[in-house]
Amino acid sequence: INLPGHNIYFVTYVMNFKYSQIESGDKVNIAIPYLVYSEKLTQPEGIKLHFSDSTGVPFIYHRNSDDLYGININTYNENVREIVSYMNDPKLAKKAGVVSSYDSAPHYVKALRKGQVFYIYVAKVGGLVIKQQESWGN
Repeated sequence: INLPGHNIYFVTYVMNFKYSQIESGDKVNIAIPYLVYSEKLTQPEGIKLHFSDSTGVPFIYHRNSDDLYGININTYNENVREIVSYMNDPKLAKKAGVVSSYDSAPHYVKALRKGQVFYIYVAKVGGLVIKQQESWGN
């Protein structure tokens, strides 16, 4: 993505589940980045990220069969699609244990360079962390 400016914002949809579900390992909080913008490209003008494949599975949650243990790839993808459906159905989300959902726009403020890689982490208790990929030895 080519983005003018020095401050980059990642608009991300966040879903927080009941703490008891997270503590028991039944659920994890979810984050799906879907838009980027900067101080020179406003949020309404932002670049939409193509965040899911043709079957509705977000690229951030793509897995190979070899990456999964105890669940087959079709069941995994079906579960991911169900969770994504909560984005558009608040009643279903609440029934599944979602206690809050919102857009968050973590940002990175430094001199940006072409080819930089960023990671967005979802905290177990909610919220997001953005971190630049560091080279070996840093």
